[in-house]
Amino acid sequence: MFASQWVGSYRAGRTGGGLASAFGGAEVRRCAGGQWTGSGYRQPEASLQDVIGALSMLQRQQGDADVDLKPVLAQTLQRQSGEVRALGRPEDDTIDIVEMLFDAILDDPHLARSIKALIGRLQIPVIKVALLDRAFFGKRKHPARALINELAQAALGWSEPTHVERDPLYRQVEYTVDRILREFSDDIGLFEELLQEFRQFCAEERERTRLIEERTRQAAEGKAKVDVAKSLVDSELHVRLGMHNPPEVVKVLLKEAWAKVLFITCLREGGDSDVFQRQLEVVDRLLWSLEPKATAEERKELLGEIPGLLHDLREGLNGILYNPFEMARLFKALETEHVRCLTASGQPGSGAVADSAATIRPAPEEDKPTAGADTEAVVDEAEPSLPDSQTSENLQRLRDVTIGTWFEFVHDNGSRVRAKLSAKLNEGERLIFVNRAGFKMADRTLPEMAADLETERAFILDDNMLFDKALEAVVSNLRDMRADR
Repeated sequence: MFASQWVGSYRAGRTGGGLASAFGGAEVRRCAGGQWTGSGYRQPEASLQDVIGALSMLQRQQGDADVDLKPVLAQTLQRQSGEVRALGRPEDDTIDIVEMLFDAILDDPHLARSIKALIGRLQIPVIKVALLDRAFFGKRKHPARALINELAQAALGWSEPTHVERDPLYRQVEYTVDRILREFSDDIGLFEELLQEFRQFCAEERERTRLIEERTRQAAEGKAKVDVAKSLVDSELHVRLGMHNPPEVVKVLLKEAWAKVLFITCLREGGDSDVFQRQLEVVDRLLWSLEPKATAEERKELLGEIPGLLHDLREGLNGILYNPFEMARLFKALETEHVRCLTASGQPGSGAVADSAATIRPAPEEDKPTAGADTEAVVDEAEPSLPDSQTSENLQRLRDVTIGTWFEFVHDNGSRVRAKLSAKLNEGERLIFVNRAGFKMADRTLPEMAADLETERAFILDDNMLFDKALEAVVSNLRDMRADR
C-alpha cells in the first residue's frame, strides 16, 4: 500500500491531479460494462494471466520502449476479451514503476545511444518479470536486474563505431535482447541463462585483451623507470656541475659518457643503491680533481687520487661498452687538465687544453629525448593551473580511484573517448590508460589528470550498475513527491 501511495503521487504529478481534478471532483456516473461501487462505476479488472498474455503479444510485435504503453495495453486486452477491462492496482503500479525505471535508465549520460536503444526494448519483458516475481524490486541479485547491469557495465568503456552492426559487443547485446523478445513468456530462467552467456562472452573478451593490456602496462612501467632514471641522473649532474666551473672536456665526459653509466646503474640497481652512490662519488672526485691546486700538499693529494679515479672511470665506461676511441680521446684531454692542475698554471679550459676539447661537444639539447615524452598517447595533453583547494580534492580522488575504473576524456574539438585506468606507476604519480582492446590511450601525471578533472576535460565514470542506480533514483523521486503532498 505504501508503494501504491507513492505511485499515486507520481501519477498525480504527471496528469495534473488525475480524473478528480479534471472533472472538478464530480463522480463519473457511467462506465460501459462497469459496476457501481457507491462512488462511481468501475470496469472489470483483467486477470494477471490476461495482462501477461497481452504484454507478450506487444513484446513480440515491437518491443519498443518509446511508446505510451497503457493505452496500447488496454486496446490489446479489449481485443482479447471483447470488452473494456481495467488493470488491477498491483499491475497498474508495477507498470508505472518500471516505466519510471526505464525513464531513468534511458537518461543515463554514460550509456551509448545504440546500447540505450537495445536496453530500452527490454521494458515490456521487465514489466512481465516484475508482475510474475514480486521479489524483483527487492532482490538485488535478481537475474533480470543483474543482466541489465551487466549489459550496461560491459558498454561503459565502449565507444560507438561507424559500423555498429559489426562490433562484437553490440552484436552480443543485440542477440541477448532479441532472444528475450522472441522467447520470454513466463519462464524467468531465460534471464539466468542469458546472464551466464553474456558473462562468458565478457570473460572471453577480457582474456583476449588481457595479454595486450599486460604488454601495454609493462611497456609503460619500463618507460616510467627510464624517465625516472633519466630525471634523477640529470638532476644529480645539474646540481654538481652548478657548484663547479669545470673545463669543457669534463662537461662532455660527464653529460655524454658518465651519465650513461649512471643511467644504466639507476635502471638496474635503483637510485638508492650503493653502486649508484659510488658512481656519484666518482663525479665528485672528478670535479675536485679539476680544481686548481695552489699548495704542494694539494698537488700531492691529487697525484695520489688520479690513478684510482681513472681506473673507476675506465671501469664504468667499459661496463656500458663505451666507444674505446672516444674514451681514449676524453682521457687524453683529461690528462692535459690534470697536468695543468698539478703545475698550477693557467685557468681551467685555457690555451691548448681548450683547443683539445673543442672537438668534443655535447649533443645539442634539441636532439636529446625529453623525459616523459609520449608519442603514443591519443588523448590531448594539457596542464592548466588550478586553485589549491580544488587541486587537493581532485588529487585525492585520483589517489583513491581503483585500477580498472573508466574515464571519459574530452578533446579540444569536443569529441570524447573513454579509457580504463590500467596502471598507477611511480608510487601512484603516473597514470596509464588503455582502451577496451588493451592498447594505450593516455599517459598522465597525477597533477595533469587533476587539472583535467577540474577543467572538465576528463570525467570519472562510475561502475554503472544501471538498474540499481535507476531504482534508487525512482525511490528517491517517489519519496520527494510523497513529502511534497
